[in-house]
Amino acid sequence: MDADTANKAFLAFLARKASQIGEPLAEVPHASQRLSGGWAFYYQSKTFVETGDAMTRLVGHGPVVIRDDGRIIEGGSSHHDPETLLLR
Repeated sequence: MDADTANKAFLAFLARKASQIGEPLAEVPHASQRLSGGWAFYYQSKTFVETGDAMTRLVGHGPVVIRDDGRIIEGGSSHHDPETLLLR
């Protein structure tokens, strides 16, 4: 999967997640990375990304992995290495 396709899938995930939790979300800039079998993306509250105000930071979530086969895997705060999510 190329970067553009993976990014579009992540943005669609982000829109669904924001609707689900009732909080505007944004991609953490310059944090995406290519993995051995997909792409890792990171998000935070839109307010935190725009202002850096720690009081608006989301906690308990981890990277979102878009596998090369299109499957989306949402990690938690214990997933420090997004490569491990590919094993799910």
